Amino acid sequence: RRSEIPQRRAVVAAVLERHGNAVDMIDLSGVENFEETIQAYVRQSTTEQYGITTGGLRPSIVYGWGRERGTSAFTGELIDRPAVGEPVRVGFGDARVSDVYVEDVAEQFLALLDADRRVLARRRFFNTGGDTCTVREMAAVVKRLIPDARIEVTSAGERDIAGLTASVSDRSLAEELGYKRTFTPLEAGVRAQVAVARSRAGLPPLPL
Repeated sequence: RRSEIPQRRAVVAAVLERHGNAVDMIDLSGVENFEETIQAYVRQSTTEQYGITTGGLRPSIVYGWGRERGTSAFTGELIDRPAVGEPVRVGFGDARVSDVYVEDVAEQFLALLDADRRVLARRRFFNTGGDTCTVREMAAVVKRLIPDARIEVTSAGERDIAGLTASVSDRSLAEELGYKRTFTPLEAGVRAQVAVARSRAGLPPLPL
C-alpha cells in the first residue's frame, strides 16, 4: 500500500489546487481516508487565507416529508404512504438506526451559523444526535399513530444500514450551541411528518 502514497498525494494536491489552496507537502503515510485530509486542509487554509471560520454537522438519518432518495429513503415511504392510506413494504426490519427529524436539523444548522467563533475554535463539527430504534420499531410508531396502516416489514438479519452508527449524541451541540432537539422522542417527529403528508394530500389531521 506504500506504493499508493504518491498517487494519493497527487490526488490531494490536485483537489486542493482546484479549490485555490496553495499546496505544501502533505504526509499521507498511514492515511486511509485522504478525503478527510483534503477537508481538514481546506478548512485550515480557508481560515488562514480569508479569515472564514468553518463548522459543520454530522447528521444521523434525516427523515421528513418527501424523502425519495438515498440509503435511508425508506423513512419517507414508511411514514408518508401510510399517512395517506397507502400500503408500504420496507426491509432492514432489525437494523438499528439513529433518526433525526428534518426541522431539527434545519434549526441546528441555523444555530451553527449563529455560533460564536470562540466556540468553533474549540470544536468545529457536531453530531445532530437522533432517536435510536430499529426499522421495525419505527414502523410500530407509525402503526400506533395510524392503527389501520398497512405496513409489511421484512428483514434479512441486517444489524445496521450501510454501516451507519445507531447511537449518536447531540450533547456537545446542545451545550456549545444551545439548541436542543424539539421533535423527540421519535413519535413527535413521526407525528409531524404524518401531519405534513396528510395536509399536502388534502386530508384532515390525525386525531390527537
